[in-house]
Amino acid sequence: MADSRPDPSISKPASSDVTGMSFADILLLPDVERQVVNWMLRQPAACSLAAIARQLNQPEDQVQEMVRSLIQRGFMREVSDRGETCYQLCITSMRSRRLAPRVSQLLSDD
Repeated sequence: MADSRPDPSISKPASSDVTGMSFADILLLPDVERQVVNWMLRQPAACSLAAIARQLNQPEDQVQEMVRSLIQRGFMREVSDRGETCYQLCITSMRSRRLAPRVSQLLSDD
């Protein structure tokens, strides 16, 4: 008989396995933050504070507060693009190839 207790390595991956936000996290963001994230997902490169502010039609200082909050929560990071400070999203990447066989094994055990 298989042990029915959840394997903590599957239900709570190590911090080295997960970085940034998941797509589920995006759905839980406040409207303005979700709007920025959705817009940034469609951009080909990191975005400047000015570009984000233009997209939101808000002053840069107000947008800076939101960007700081997203950075502190690990959803965004600051990068340098030709000497200009820009921002890039941090989307979760799980090492699912390693987890998938274990999940399949747990699901098939009776």
